[in-house]
Amino acid sequence: MNKPTEFETIEGLRNIEQMRTRGLDRIGVEQYISEDFYQEELDTIWRKCWLWAGRAADIPNAGDYFVFDLPFLNNTSIIVIRGKDDKIRGFYNACQHRGGRLAYYEKGSCKSMTCTFHGWVFDLEGNLADVPEAEVYGELDHSKLGLKQVSVDTWGGWVFVNLDPEPRWTLAEYLAPLPGPLAGFLEQDSWKPAMGRKGIFKCNWKLQIDSQAEGIHAPFLHGRSIMGGFEMEDVPEWAYPGSPGVTYKFEVHRPDTAEGPGYFRSPLAEAVGRYSTATYYNTDSDEWRAQQQKFPGAVNQSDAERWAFDGYGIFPNTVIMVQGDHILVMRSWPRGVGETLWDYTQYYTTEPTNFGEQMARQHGLLEMRNTITEDMTTVEGLYDSYKSGAITELVISEAELGVAAYQTHIINMVKELKD
Repeated sequence: MNKPTEFETIEGLRNIEQMRTRGLDRIGVEQYISEDFYQEELDTIWRKCWLWAGRAADIPNAGDYFVFDLPFLNNTSIIVIRGKDDKIRGFYNACQHRGGRLAYYEKGSCKSMTCTFHGWVFDLEGNLADVPEAEVYGELDHSKLGLKQVSVDTWGGWVFVNLDPEPRWTLAEYLAPLPGPLAGFLEQDSWKPAMGRKGIFKCNWKLQIDSQAEGIHAPFLHGRSIMGGFEMEDVPEWAYPGSPGVTYKFEVHRPDTAEGPGYFRSPLAEAVGRYSTATYYNTDSDEWRAQQQKFPGAVNQSDAERWAFDGYGIFPNTVIMVQGDHILVMRSWPRGVGETLWDYTQYYTTEPTNFGEQMARQHGLLEMRNTITEDMTTVEGLYDSYKSGAITELVISEAELGVAAYQTHIINMVKELKD
């Protein structure tokens, strides 16, 4: 695989011949339904890739922590904690005496980490600090009994965890195709969660990512909710075959209709669209456009007049959608080859200041909830089609480059990380 600084970019629009040359116009379905391949995924990409875990701002002080559970990896549990030196570290949530849990809650704060089983105490840097009744153990080498550490790093104010203590890529290398200014944009401490959802689906975990890897389905699947006629040019896509951690990017542009750029037929969407707190498809105010310029180069790199938002596929299981003062983070977690836990959360940097802005905010939150719900109505049926043998090969258009790039990357990364 190319080094991150050497990654190339493939554009989807009007590029079907290059996709065909690279074998990106057809994708098999075995990686969705094979138990053997699923086990290979667990042993490779889930144990050796960087995983989007949480917000650094959620643990601002020494001793603040959150627990990052990966139940599909033999119930692996990780404590992500900020030390007295302000460094964020990650440790297996297991005392080195007999494996007792150190933290039972999703988040909290402590002066030290204490096992409730026999009282062994570890400092915030993971060192064994105290053992009650130490004499009954004979000689103990405290330096060899610290908590087992995993790799942790941050980008854009977000915490990433890698179970490999010596990762193949640094986090910076892993995320190299992301624009540099985007990190500063996302690092703002003022991001506040506004709405989140999660659910269990009877499908392979990769299908949730596929559902967000192209936008050409919008006029059909979302015709009643978004009420706008998208063309292929409204959802351009790019793929990064040389990057280990960023598989694709897409943009969504508001449709250009006979009624004018960005017009939507919903009267309510039209009414709230003049407020800067409006979200996604119904935004077209000068104040909203000005938000894009707070971090030049972070968003709308194509400088599209009708730009609505950018989306990125962060390997292996995360999709982010980025606007001027709004981001949405979606993640897909396997529970087996045919079962998935899927979650998403929306964040904002500004608060509504009047009724109109509050109405626009709530309309946007519910609009996106409804749109994503429509996406999720497809995944179980797709999985059944693959598993039953009704379809054995996916026909990929140039508007679906993200799907082909992602699935090809899954297969390639499993092979590479076996070594």
